[in-house]
Amino acid sequence: MKIKIFFFTMLGFTMLQTAAMASGLSEIQEAQHKKAAMIPTLIVLFFLLGLAIAATKAALLYFTYRQQYGSKKALSKVLLNPKSILNTSTNSKQWKLAEQLHKALRTKKGQNLAFGLDTNILMYLSSDIFYLLKNETILVSRYVQQELDGLKNNADKETAANARRAFKALGDAQINDHHVQIVPGVDYKTLTRYNLADTKDDRIIASYLNVSAANPSAICFISHDNGAKITARNAGLTVLETSAPDRTKPDAQRKVIWGGGLVITILLLLFGSQLVSFIKANNEVSSAFSNPTESKVGIAKDAPNAALDVATRNPESIYFSEYQSEFEKATQSSDKLIAELIALPDKERADGTQQLRELLTTLMSKHYPNVRMDSLTDHQVQGTFYIGQGDVRFGLLCLDYYLNANDTKLQEIIAIDASDVGSHLFSQYTKVNSVKRDIGEIISYGLTAN
Repeated sequence: MKIKIFFFTMLGFTMLQTAAMASGLSEIQEAQHKKAAMIPTLIVLFFLLGLAIAATKAALLYFTYRQQYGSKKALSKVLLNPKSILNTSTNSKQWKLAEQLHKALRTKKGQNLAFGLDTNILMYLSSDIFYLLKNETILVSRYVQQELDGLKNNADKETAANARRAFKALGDAQINDHHVQIVPGVDYKTLTRYNLADTKDDRIIASYLNVSAANPSAICFISHDNGAKITARNAGLTVLETSAPDRTKPDAQRKVIWGGGLVITILLLLFGSQLVSFIKANNEVSSAFSNPTESKVGIAKDAPNAALDVATRNPESIYFSEYQSEFEKATQSSDKLIAELIALPDKERADGTQQLRELLTTLMSKHYPNVRMDSLTDHQVQGTFYIGQGDVRFGLLCLDYYLNANDTKLQEIIAIDASDVGSHLFSQYTKVNSVKRDIGEIISYGLTAN
């Protein structure tokens, strides 16, 4: 009767103490699983967000090109130049300029005009201008060529790259017989004859005037430089007059902007929500492992041996005295196997682990019949016997706690560990969650955790 009273008193004390503990191992595992489950979702949402942005940009790029080149050419430009999708913001000025030129050239092409190009047109629209003028005579001043040559080595990488692209487009146009003529330079007398100064712009304009001195209006000067266009008009050249681009978006583009914007907004909200949840789950795991306000490991001096005494008298406990010889034999066998497995690399531990599994199956079927052995991994089997070195009963007790996360069992583990038969694994621990963490890691990862 006294034993029963003492046992229930200890049980009540244990329940009161563990009621104040931080979340149990099941809560830690739940937070870890929740955190792990969010990672694939975050990756998928991030991928979908990038895909939605790229698709929206590609669609806008396609509709912009389609206005200039038609559907087939626009599609090929988007598909064959995927980098343009990434650089849509930096290319917006070129698009607007190309749109202006495309509209302006509709009234100039097919009128027996020769088109003289300024340097800035080749710098920003090298491939587009040759396409737009593919059936026309194109003039490129030697001064334009020289200016591009100097820009190839410019300190600004984008400027240098544009100059190299202009040279490549010029060469391709010559090879493809686009009627490209390199116009020679002029001397000072020629500049004086046309009332032009000795500047880069004036020399370029003079070289085009010199091609058709009798009829300068037969040359159409194309430039994005307003100063150069003023000079060209004054000298008698025809200048391609461009108007401001139409800011009204076609219906297709408006649909892309609204539809793409809506999808991107939804994905951003989902991604943000998932990211916040992930951060919270991560904080829960970190808090569970290292919260400075968690319960302390602390029991009365005589409590461990008193708890052990109660357990040895309880037939339902694996520490029941009549089971001692059975577990001593099991401990000898398992300790020997564990020592052998520790010396082996993980990939060579299968046979020894199988022997441990068979031993564990025998013990669990008798003392913990509700545990499904086929659900235990090899690492969990190893971890059970590793933490139970010297007394396999302690390993079974830890496995039972690991599987069921019963905080009452945790206090029993701490008490048994601190008793005369314990290994004193946790005697120096000051926080309960540290005990939970180590039991979880050892059982989960087995010998690979060591």
